[in-house]
Amino acid sequence: MSQDVRNECGCCAGIEAATPGLLFNRPGLSAIAYRVGTYQTFRQSLQARLSDSRWTVLRGLRTRDDDDFTIALLDAWAMTGDILTFYQERIANESYLRTATERLSILEQSRLLGYQLGPGLAAATHLAFTLEEHPGLPQQAVQPITLAIGTKVQSVPGPDEQPQTFETIEAIQARTEWNALRAQQTASQLLSWNMTELWVAGTNVGLTVGEVLLIVTDTGSGFEASIRRVTGVMSHLERKSTQVLLATLSSSAGTIAATRPGVYVMRTIASPFGHNAPLQPQYSSGVFQGTFSEWALDASETVTRITLSSRNDKILKDSVVVVEQDDPGTGSRIWTFALVSDVVHRSVARYGIAGNGTQLTLSAGWAKDADSKLDLLRTMTIAAQNEELTPAALPLLYPVYGEELSFDQLVDGLMPGRPLAVSGTRQRIRITAVPRTSKRRRLPLDLPGDVPSPPDLPDVPDIELPPILMLDSGEVVFLTVGDMLSLVAPPMTVAGSVLTALTPSEFGAALTDSAPPLLRLQVMDRDGQIGYVNISAGAIEMLPPSDADDTVSEIAFIDEAIGTSIAQDRDRTTVQLATALVNVYARTTVRINANVAAATHGESVREPLGSGDAAVPYQHFTLRQPPLTYVGADTPDGSTSTLKVYVNEVLWEEVPFFYGHGPTERIYITRRDDEGRTTIRFGDGITGARLPTGQNNVRAEYRKGTGLGGLVRAGQLSLLMSRPLGLKGVLNPEAAEGAEDPESRDDARTNAPLTVLTMERAVSLQDYEDFARTFSGVAKAQAVWVWDGRKRSIFLTVAGPDGEVLTEDGSVITKLKESLRTYGDPFVAFTVKPYRQAWFEIDGTVTIDPEHVSNVVMDAISVDLGQRYAFEARAFGQPVALSEVIAAIQAVPGVVAVDLDRFARTDHTLPAIQPRLIADRPAMGADGVMPAAELLLLDPGSLTQLKAVQ
Repeated sequence: MSQDVRNECGCCAGIEAATPGLLFNRPGLSAIAYRVGTYQTFRQSLQARLSDSRWTVLRGLRTRDDDDFTIALLDAWAMTGDILTFYQERIANESYLRTATERLSILEQSRLLGYQLGPGLAAATHLAFTLEEHPGLPQQAVQPITLAIGTKVQSVPGPDEQPQTFETIEAIQARTEWNALRAQQTASQLLSWNMTELWVAGTNVGLTVGEVLLIVTDTGSGFEASIRRVTGVMSHLERKSTQVLLATLSSSAGTIAATRPGVYVMRTIASPFGHNAPLQPQYSSGVFQGTFSEWALDASETVTRITLSSRNDKILKDSVVVVEQDDPGTGSRIWTFALVSDVVHRSVARYGIAGNGTQLTLSAGWAKDADSKLDLLRTMTIAAQNEELTPAALPLLYPVYGEELSFDQLVDGLMPGRPLAVSGTRQRIRITAVPRTSKRRRLPLDLPGDVPSPPDLPDVPDIELPPILMLDSGEVVFLTVGDMLSLVAPPMTVAGSVLTALTPSEFGAALTDSAPPLLRLQVMDRDGQIGYVNISAGAIEMLPPSDADDTVSEIAFIDEAIGTSIAQDRDRTTVQLATALVNVYARTTVRINANVAAATHGESVREPLGSGDAAVPYQHFTLRQPPLTYVGADTPDGSTSTLKVYVNEVLWEEVPFFYGHGPTERIYITRRDDEGRTTIRFGDGITGARLPTGQNNVRAEYRKGTGLGGLVRAGQLSLLMSRPLGLKGVLNPEAAEGAEDPESRDDARTNAPLTVLTMERAVSLQDYEDFARTFSGVAKAQAVWVWDGRKRSIFLTVAGPDGEVLTEDGSVITKLKESLRTYGDPFVAFTVKPYRQAWFEIDGTVTIDPEHVSNVVMDAISVDLGQRYAFEARAFGQPVALSEVIAAIQAVPGVVAVDLDRFARTDHTLPAIQPRLIADRPAMGADGVMPAAELLLLDPGSLTQLKAVQ
């Protein structure tokens, strides 16, 4: 304010009135000035009036001393004016939504728009129940029971936590056999003449390497047989079976007069009698001629009869014999498969030798011609004394993942849409080989988003390029033989720049393929870091589960398509899931619990409210046990009350307003005060019916409990508070989500006007964002138009309270989608995705003024940066500039200079200093996937990297 030229010397100061002061407030302020004066200006104005020429009676009052009674009175009135205008300004600020500081003021103003501050939202999860069972007496196991709505479960609190109560919100039928269903472990083993691997039942089958197996298969028109040699025997105790590796003996299958297929081990490998006979000496007129020739076959040696070189009492009638010999015509090896029709043990004298042998009569003849001699028998081998083996079901050695889930048994009673709790350990793999490359400095692939080149390799032939694990954090890890990793996503094949997802069976086949494909695997290393690696399928092997492996679990839903979601064959049930499994499980560890029910946070309360009085309009009652629980729903605001009010045992309906309702409608409204208490108000007989007169005829049923305290961890809900007969235990496979504390005053300032803009419908792009922002369980939302290559659609990125990353198929996003389909434009396609967290870090030195305490200054810097770059202060896709971080630090009192050595995102490695950090917005990627928007936040741990110097 400029000084009056008439009072340049200041001698006339205080002789003019300074009140009322001129008020001016520009738009957009968080507080308004509304005081017409303060103590000083009121005092000055009152004293100025003492010298006013219009008040002649006061001319005699010449003193201005503070101890004068008149001056003291003016001083008291100046103080009174100061106090009145102070509170008047406070009241004025409370009259505007932007400037109000009291939550009650915002609550009352919001009601003028028909908006109530959000009451908070109860967390939601699923509970997997276990029933009592009697393995030894299945007939005495618990019969199917119905778990009613309201089955109560309590959490086991951790440090500084309170126990939380959850109750089921749906009734389910539970069965003992559904406690821990196994995923399909085996498939039917088809016998074939050229099979290279065989699984037999038992772990002590008495097989050794080198033994011969006879395989008989059914062709549909008869039976064929072949023999294979055992090259490996591996017992699997956990599967109670033995894996047998086979090599070729017979080059083709031959017919056999069998009655059924089977597998037989031939315990005896014998030679025919005479195979070791010396050549026949040649005599002429009884004189040895000095030459030898081959013996002619004995007349008793017919093609259906063969004599073994030794006696064998274990060869029985109707057993199988395989005769291997040279073809008399071509000399190639041929095989004859026959049944023994007769067995005779006898002494034999032929070909100049004698001994005991076993003569077998065969159902099929071996080959000889008219010129065949004893040398034909010398090349012959007879496999006999067959012992039948029991083929086992073929174990499935690949992991469990994807949208199809097969059980190891027939499961009755499952219905479309039913939730399943799936748990197990992640499938582990081990690197068994490192591929070799010639004269390469880069990886064989150069895909978009692929890993960077290995650092400077010599340009020489046959360099081993180790597989590279590209972590999500941006770091690179070189892998070597023996490294173990866990799969966290379905494997994919890499062909050029095309990635193709593999089904579980295709992945298993790829590992044994003679031409193994290149795979891209999303994996977790031993330190819990996640990334991906490109590696040949031939360079890895799957590992059996270990006791040290952590168990992971999830909730999956059977698809709701009736008729196609559940299929049954003779041995097992297969279900189609609504969405693919999140984890990749080791098959033998998978357990599926079908006794699953949805549950929400809160404890049921039943209480009498009081007595109705028809003479009282707008009669009201207050619930005694706040806070009232609200649960997620597909309503415009995303929540619905659990309150039910009965009058004379008749249920009355809650409505938002009395306006527009008739005098006979049984309705009521609820209002919440600033302390969370809920008041129920009934009509006046004109808009809404009055309560009928009665004695304690008004009662309420509701649930109490809400807010972020209900976000229990997976496995934390394990105490049964309701225990129907036969119920044994309970667990929550997934962490609870969707909770929200009662709406704060700052959120209400933003959200209350949004309801007027959307009017409970979404038409424009801004409507979709505003609708999602006011939805219960959503703290931030961003809507943008995107192009997916065919059409334009809306892409919504959402975040939960306190930066919670919502589950894409969780309760909040699912209900938001349902609500948008109901209240949005039916012709506009939209996608809802949870946001992606991104972090940046800083490192450097801060020079502190020597006159300031360095610890106090550094704490102030940490608090300021922590608030400036916290979740509440950031927007999706909002970048961060180096200059603004330096300016924020420099603005803290006591800071002389700032020197940052690192300013970069934590998932980027180079360069260390960047002038501007970008947060991604939704955009179609090269792989055809559109990621959600990022929220770039300051890594709190990096604040400790700032060093103070003085």
